[in-house]
Amino acid sequence: MRAGLATLFRNPAESRQLIPVLLDASSLSWQGALRDKLSRAVAALSPDDRAQLGAVEPLGADDVFTKIGALPAYAPRRLLVVLDQVDAYLVAHRAHMLREHKPLTPEELMEANPDWRALADLVKSGRLHLLLVCRNDIFSRLDSFRFAKVATFTLWRIDQQLISPLLDQVTHDDGKGPVVENPEYGWLQLKSRLLRDLSGGTQHILPIQLAIALDSLRRFRTLTLGEYARNEGARGLERLHIERHLTEIARSRRIAEAALLRGLMLLVTERGQKTQRATRKAFGNVVLEGAPPGTDLGPVIEHFERWRILRHQPSDEGECLLLHHDYLARGIWEAHRHANRWTELLRQRGREFDDALTWFQRWRALLPLTAQFQLLWARVRGRFSFGDHAAFAGWSLLRFVPVFVFADCLWLGYLWVDVMHQEQFADGMFASVGTDSRFIDSSEAQDWSSLAAAKEGTRIRAVQRGLSKPAVAGKFFYKVPVLVHAVIGLDPTGRQSRRFTLELVLRRCVSIELVIYGFCRSLSNSFAREYPFRRQIGLPAR
Repeated sequence: MRAGLATLFRNPAESRQLIPVLLDASSLSWQGALRDKLSRAVAALSPDDRAQLGAVEPLGADDVFTKIGALPAYAPRRLLVVLDQVDAYLVAHRAHMLREHKPLTPEELMEANPDWRALADLVKSGRLHLLLVCRNDIFSRLDSFRFAKVATFTLWRIDQQLISPLLDQVTHDDGKGPVVENPEYGWLQLKSRLLRDLSGGTQHILPIQLAIALDSLRRFRTLTLGEYARNEGARGLERLHIERHLTEIARSRRIAEAALLRGLMLLVTERGQKTQRATRKAFGNVVLEGAPPGTDLGPVIEHFERWRILRHQPSDEGECLLLHHDYLARGIWEAHRHANRWTELLRQRGREFDDALTWFQRWRALLPLTAQFQLLWARVRGRFSFGDHAAFAGWSLLRFVPVFVFADCLWLGYLWVDVMHQEQFADGMFASVGTDSRFIDSSEAQDWSSLAAAKEGTRIRAVQRGLSKPAVAGKFFYKVPVLVHAVIGLDPTGRQSRRFTLELVLRRCVSIELVIYGFCRSLSNSFAREYPFRRQIGLPAR
């Protein structure tokens, strides 16, 4: 509005019939602010503009609507009142602009607010033209301002082809050295990706998007696509812009970053779609909570205003604060989500779980296994608590059921295959067992040695399988000493022999411990019988 329309209409070379007057609707209170703002803006017109309007004296006064209505109809030019940020005005005064959840009709609006009645009368009489500027998603709520025949225009963002040459200037040497010395090492690819993400596939970019992105790129270690991806892309740039200023204020003013972020969240609607008003007192109560006594809020607000994050707005409730642009709301929301990512994850998934209509949707809403491990680790470190979401976290444990079932199936499959191998090993060994107890050939000796060196379960299963077959059991009758040595593990290598010996030693030690324990227990009982006063004072008889 300021750089395009106002400049165009004020250009002397252009023969225009309108003189624009720009008003910021987001800073208008409900009663009297429209009249006051318009009177100041009209009073600031130059003498040439007043002459074009047919006015001899300045128009700025309390009766500005009456003076505008008294301008001559044959004047060469008319006033064009531009109300910018009408969407913020509607959000700030939703209690007045809605009746039974429906927008007011023009007649109801004129009845509720005298300033809008006076402005509507001037529009209907043709004394001035009114231009309302708002976002596309608020356009349907502008029916309250249809005082006369309406024409709709689309205000496009800046074309990507106009911004691309601007970014190329960072590689040019202006005498102080280029910002990017070697653009071929990542900057060219990053620039293309950045323009595509900022435009959202529409080939048009909002200027504040580019300003925030360039400001956040200064924090990158390298201007490459890898660094861009690690910082979560375009949304990460918006978050870094907010986090940088929070860190600077926290270091200089000794205020916790979490408190500053909570204060900014007061100025953001749910899900970070738009800004909303908050009183300076409410903002200060949140930001200064836990700060040292006597901490001044003024430098904090001045820092945010200097970097165009906050702006003031007079209202009936006193001084209020707003974000400088709605686009900053998304960056603040992303910073809040990143700082409270586990709580936000639980809240979002919990809402999806509650809103699910089918069991399959509820199953998909449960926390993934990786998220559950991360939440557990964060909980152990004391970073957050489950709070009201403990029940949902408990339901999410059902995600482990398929894992356990799958693991059990694998374990059962392994056991089944192991049993098959053991049976095959036993059958192969039984085939070489002879009936002569005085002679054992080399192959049979190798089989007995393999049985002795096998696992305990394999040896037991081999004996059970052999004894269940009469033919094999008859062969075992002639090999009883060899069979006993193989079963208890006395193989020639000595591995199972040492284990067998160790088991005997451990059993002998346990027996000795039991004897010592019994001896001490008998002494304790004898002592208790000899000194009965221990029972009188309640001491155990040990």
